[in-house]
Amino acid sequence: MKGANRSGCKGNERFSTFTAENNFTCDMNLNLSDNTIDYSINFVSIGPGDPELVTIKAFKILNSSDIIYAPQTMNRSRATEILLALGIEETKIRRYDLPMKSDREEALTAYRNLVPEIVEFANQKRKIAIVAEGDGGLYSSVHYLFELLCAKFEHVSKIAGIPAFIAAGALASLHLVSGENKLIIVPSTITIAELQQHRAASTTVVLMKLSKLSQEVKEYLRTSDSTLHYFENIGSPTQLHLTTKPDIFTRQFPYFSLMVVC
Repeated sequence: MKGANRSGCKGNERFSTFTAENNFTCDMNLNLSDNTIDYSINFVSIGPGDPELVTIKAFKILNSSDIIYAPQTMNRSRATEILLALGIEETKIRRYDLPMKSDREEALTAYRNLVPEIVEFANQKRKIAIVAEGDGGLYSSVHYLFELLCAKFEHVSKIAGIPAFIAAGALASLHLVSGENKLIIVPSTITIAELQQHRAASTTVVLMKLSKLSQEVKEYLRTSDSTLHYFENIGSPTQLHLTTKPDIFTRQFPYFSLMVVC
């Protein structure tokens, strides 16, 4: 399509299904290869869902941790499923409720409530991992807990993970950007006019949190000549990749969905 040629975002055109508030000071410049530093608290990103996309570094830290905190919503924990698939001992895992609502106050309260327990374990010299799906530094509310703990401990580490849109690009054999082209990531707030402006500038647009953008996206579908790649539940047995407008238009966008517009 015309949009794909301009942006350098190329991939297989196909319908596919697959089974498979605080001021804080925290040392962000520490060398994690320095064995003299004891990181008793580690924020470990575990990727979008496929256990094989967890980094070796993350896997080593998880295995060596005494306690692993994993979020759950409505009694389901995707993070725990990933951990168990990796062979992590279930007895290490402590699940906590994390509400997924537009009003984030309940989620922030959940994080605040975790702090005293984590502090107690850390003071007992227990090694703690706090996991986040995707990458914890990309649109993840877990940063709030990170800030709270950085205010109490000198050394708190973050371990990188693969974001869902990167895994989605690989799944669809996309080359997201090339040369001087740009890529923008949009979380839940964008207008049709803004989308059109980005595409006119040959910018590849990654739309996150599609469940909040359903109306705007479907209106854009009616008039756009851009290449569209729609994804659900990347890395899980129910992951889905669609490229045809009619198929995308009929979907009810779930929470774990995203779209690449190029």
